[in-house]
Amino acid sequence: MCTQNQCVGSSLITMYAKCDSLEDAYRTFNEAKDQFNVVAWASMLTTFKQHGHGDKVIKLFDEIVDLEIDPNYITFVSVLSACNHNGFINQGFRYYACMVDLLGRAGLLDEATQFIDAMPIQLDSFVWGALLVACRKFRNSELSSKVAQKLFRIESHMKQPRLLTQAQNIQYPPSTGDCFTT
Repeated sequence: MCTQNQCVGSSLITMYAKCDSLEDAYRTFNEAKDQFNVVAWASMLTTFKQHGHGDKVIKLFDEIVDLEIDPNYITFVSVLSACNHNGFINQGFRYYACMVDLLGRAGLLDEATQFIDAMPIQLDSFVWGALLVACRKFRNSELSSKVAQKLFRIESHMKQPRLLTQAQNIQYPPSTGDCFTT
């Protein structure tokens, strides 16, 4: 829920953006950004994205993360769309992995898997690694086995695998069938 000032501020940012007045939108945002909630931040992210300023979207999203403001659906869509439309491949991977990590830390392993399945990009080991950590945390041995296999396929050809070592540390004691060590 936003306060009256936060709602007015978000609305002003959106209005200026629709009038193609990016400077006024950013000035409004910048003057009160310490008082804004994620809705206003999302409005500014969307404004930068719609005007083709992918670099500013990424910078602002990183600021959101640094300030420990919980991103919402719109912030993720904006940053991923900006990465897509501006060719920021490496940053896009990072944010996809962040989303998987966010879902995984909340114990939403099915949702994380669905998110991965819907990704329009070729996945790297960071995305699978984020899911693997969540599987381990929530003791989901069936899913962790599938994830580890995918991770092995991706990293087995690398000279110095990044996450393969982590996947190899999952042990399967024969007596319990549980893949997690205590």
